Amino acid sequence: MGIFSREINSGSIKLLFSSPIKTIDIILGKYMALLLFSLVLLIIPILLVLFGGITIDNMDWGSIIAALLGIFLLMATYCAIGLFMSSLTSYTVVAAIGTMAIFAFLSYIQGVGQELDWVRDITYWLSISGRASTFVSGMITTEDVLYFLLLITAFLSFLYIRMNAQRKHVSLAKKTGQYVLVVAFVLTFGVLSALPSFKKYADLTATKSNTLLKGSQKVVSSLQEKVQITTYVNMLNDDYVWFLPNQQKYDMDKFASYVRFKPDIKMKYVYYFAEPEKSELYERFQHLGPEKAKDSIVKLNDFKFPILSVNDIAKDIDLKGEKYRTVRLLETESGKKTFLRFFDDMQRFPSEAEISAALKRLSIEQLPTVAFVNGHNERDVSAINDRGYNRFTEAKTFRYSLINQGFNFKSISLDQPISEDVKILIIAEPRQELSPQHLLHINDYINKGGNMIIATDPGVQQYTNPILASLGLEIQEGLLVQPDSLFSPDLLLMKLSPGAGDINYYFSAIEKRELQLPLSGASPIIMKSKTDFNIIPLFKTDSLNSWVELQTTNFIDDSVTFDPLSESKGAYATALALRRNISGDKEQKILVTSDADWLSNFELNSSREGIKSASFNLLTGAFHWFTDSELPIDMRSIPYKDKTFSISKEVWQIAKIFLIWGTALLLLLSGSILLLRRRGR
Repeated sequence: MGIFSREINSGSIKLLFSSPIKTIDIILGKYMALLLFSLVLLIIPILLVLFGGITIDNMDWGSIIAALLGIFLLMATYCAIGLFMSSLTSYTVVAAIGTMAIFAFLSYIQGVGQELDWVRDITYWLSISGRASTFVSGMITTEDVLYFLLLITAFLSFLYIRMNAQRKHVSLAKKTGQYVLVVAFVLTFGVLSALPSFKKYADLTATKSNTLLKGSQKVVSSLQEKVQITTYVNMLNDDYVWFLPNQQKYDMDKFASYVRFKPDIKMKYVYYFAEPEKSELYERFQHLGPEKAKDSIVKLNDFKFPILSVNDIAKDIDLKGEKYRTVRLLETESGKKTFLRFFDDMQRFPSEAEISAALKRLSIEQLPTVAFVNGHNERDVSAINDRGYNRFTEAKTFRYSLINQGFNFKSISLDQPISEDVKILIIAEPRQELSPQHLLHINDYINKGGNMIIATDPGVQQYTNPILASLGLEIQEGLLVQPDSLFSPDLLLMKLSPGAGDINYYFSAIEKRELQLPLSGASPIIMKSKTDFNIIPLFKTDSLNSWVELQTTNFIDDSVTFDPLSESKGAYATALALRRNISGDKEQKILVTSDADWLSNFELNSSREGIKSASFNLLTGAFHWFTDSELPIDMRSIPYKDKTFSISKEVWQIAKIFLIWGTALLLLLSGSILLLRRRGR
């Protein structure tokens, strides 16, 4: 802060101006000295980085280098600002306060004028907030690099204009014009550098954590048309504050990783009001009605932007099916549309998996259709009770439901042959006998290579066994029990069978994370006849502590006791995966379970103390398997490798002492030597 202010205060600045040294040389000389000082300050973190590189196996050097570059650019920018402010006054304290004021301005400017479209891009770009954070996360972008370089150029130019005007007589109009020209140049190039088509990226992290995953990149690359994302914001919903005009740039940043690979994605916001299904905000104004409630909110918050009625937007979109929640509509130039929703969980916003799934719906001609058989009292896909299947099929606020992961689904009757568009058929606990015609249609679907989930419950397996007969399987009578002091005996807790984890990474995760599949009532599945399917046992009971109970049926009042005369213990299969090649590379896949509850709303919503359920992984893994790894989209990231140290814990303790105290003593010693030398001179 005292680089120039001290010289102005002492009068030595006049000697400097009268010397033959050029103004630009004076500025660059002092600025280079400040940069050198900044580099000296970085020596300590660099030493720590070098020590980490020696002692940490496979250290992520790229992210460290990016972070150091970001910190240096930030320091270089602060030096340029401080240098200019130092030239404005003879008081160092005033220069320091002025510099801090500039820092505050560059941080605060981000929220200024965000309600105005023509101002929003300028003020958002001008903000320094979060600029270095991008570097610290391991990502280098041309926008951020140019931001720092342009700010440095701007303040050094301001300094040059001021000092040049002090050495030579320059009119106020000319000086003002030069300042305006510098500002216009910086803002123009800065805003242009922020345009998606001009931005370049370098993700230096070893795991590419700032980049879309391979599955998402594949989806984006398949999109040939321009995409517009329109967010319909209901101003009577609790979440409207996240999408106000002054929050739009923050919201747009959520799609920055997609815009990187597809710069022609455009975003639009439409504000409307309608009576929502559930909203704490609206409950406070409900007695006024939707329109007066909207007027009250507008008046209380002094909103200036237009808010449409639901009738005004009805010609463009019908949001009744979305229950007037805030939702995004993704649309291509050819008119293909799909919704991207927000969810009732802690995360709330859609993650990369849901965004990519929605984009995939726009990029492929025919989405996988999941068909649920009805007409025999099967599980209801629309029911929200415990036995229903609504949660994993059509629950719009559940991020893992089929409709939010890229699938189409429908219910079908077996009165007609199963249509060709059905890729996955689900038969969930039929409780009535299937007619010969219905069985014929199912067998035709199987013979054509269709994928299926067949699930039933004990006591009604006689309606499912005719279907399984064509697969060489049968579900036996009786109920499997596995006595446990904490749970009911008919609750089976099973680990994945050896080898089943090879099916795909979802199944492998069940094994690695030691998840257990809870089946509340199941019967043994056995091979009844020869089949050309390759049968993979997915889950089996514990061979030492489970058996088919044939006597006890009341597990609340009665206790179960193993009867060796009529009952036998063993490892009984309760879930099987069947696969066979049918033509060329096409593989048919069928999943059979002797319990239908693992897909139910109850199991997907509930948790048991001490039990890590595998229901969700089994469900997601099965559909990933059925679609040949297309859906749900593969969200696996590159694993971290810098997990181990090359030195022992004891050596680390010694190094800790040196790094904490040795570095401090080194700085103290260096400062003392410099002080003594200065006094000696």
